[in-house]
Amino acid sequence: MSSIREIDLPNSTNPVQLTEINVPKNFIDRYGHVNYKRFPKLFERGQDDYMSRRGIGFMQMEKVTGLKFPVVSIKVTYRAELKKDDKPVISTTIPEGGVRDSSMSFHQEMRLGNRIVAEQDLVVVTFDPIAQFKTPIPQYMRERLLQPLE
Repeated sequence: MSSIREIDLPNSTNPVQLTEINVPKNFIDRYGHVNYKRFPKLFERGQDDYMSRRGIGFMQMEKVTGLKFPVVSIKVTYRAELKKDDKPVISTTIPEGGVRDSSMSFHQEMRLGNRIVAEQDLVVVTFDPIAQFKTPIPQYMRERLLQPLE
């Protein structure tokens, strides 16, 4: 996995992180393409890259804050198949209004060249495991979520 560049979307102030990935051989099903159940795992690489490059990876934040970051909503739309040896690029961004008090939304697209293979919309909440309730996103994390890379 390697981030290849960052761009800004037209009409958006939020950064877009591009991450090129390799399709693992064990993700290919008997039909010769990536099984639909594997797409969220592929998209996770783009999300992890987005967060880690801003110094707020979920595992790191869990250790520092004691908070958990469960996914409460996920929607994947499939547009084309992905095959062995394909090297798709995942774009990850936080849509306008995607950072709320205790949740963050991600929009991702997986592309082969100019063709969109799949899209994913994901919502993650900040959860206090002791109080057993959602809790506000820490301020420094909130600021870094929308931080462009230098």
